Amino acid sequence: DDLEATPLVLQFQGLDHFKKEVLYVKAIGEESVSRLKAIAQLCQEEFDKAKLDLSSNKAFAPHLTLVKLSKQSRRKNGIKKIEEEWYSAFKDESFGMQKVNSLQLLSMSKPKDERGYYYCSLEHMFGDFSRDQENGDHSECCAPVKARASSHKIEQKLLKIDAAKEEVKRTISTLTNAKLQELSEAKQELSEEKPEPSEDESTTEVPEEASMGENVERKE
Repeated sequence: DDLEATPLVLQFQGLDHFKKEVLYVKAIGEESVSRLKAIAQLCQEEFDKAKLDLSSNKAFAPHLTLVKLSKQSRRKNGIKKIEEEWYSAFKDESFGMQKVNSLQLLSMSKPKDERGYYYCSLEHMFGDFSRDQENGDHSECCAPVKARASSHKIEQKLLKIDAAKEEVKRTISTLTNAKLQELSEAKQELSEEKPEPSEDESTTEVPEEASMGENVERKE
């Protein structure tokens, strides 16, 4: 596949996630994605020839990363996962097209550069494309999101969570009170339906004063 004569142009549309920790845009288009997968397969074969350990390698999933939650950011900002409701309004949004100008071999373990971009061990350019043709500053797209930049949104999310918790509490309280009222009414109904004592079981008591009067009259 001659990427110089026939440049590879990828189209990006639709949002998805990896384990709710990475939010990304999907690469679409059967032809372009097939070409990209062919390049990935070629790289895989070269890595195998070099005897590189690829046992932990994951299935190739072409994507454009938008947000990635690191362990540090999750602890600092209190966000454990990316909720679908946060981006559902843009789930089918189109993010345009991007020409593939180079292939980079990036290190995920080495320190990032001064721009916040991954350490690039090797880069192969396609055609006469120059790095100067694009904005080489990746500080906006690759650097970790600062807490102050998103503090307002985080605060709004926390307020919504607190409101949801209070709603759950109110619902539980309402249901509990309703059940207690129901039990109280049932108990009262049972008490009212309790049968009265029969005439055989009832006894007539003679007042003490009357008995004493009868005894006095007999003595006279």
